[in-house]
Amino acid sequence: MPFIACLLKIADELDITNMRTPDLIVKYYHPQEAKGIDEFEKHRSLTKINRQQNILHIIGRCESNEIYNILSYEIKKIDGIIGELEKMEFVRVLS
Repeated sequence: MPFIACLLKIADELDITNMRTPDLIVKYYHPQEAKGIDEFEKHRSLTKINRQQNILHIIGRCESNEIYNILSYEIKKIDGIIGELEKMEFVRVLS
């Protein structure tokens, strides 16, 4: 169960590309509070996530230092989850 929980956490954290926030949604629903705006911008900044062997490539572009810092924090969270898997010795399964 801990292994499946970590996989679900990683899947959730990696669902941060701009496909999650299509232009149609941005056009008709744009949040007013700062956290919601940051979430939209975070998603809109990332264009692709892929994996080559045991390396994740997160591709995107942002104009703001604040969004860059938010994205850096997200990457640290993903690293932490992978660290949890390493402690449980499940990394072999992912490789």
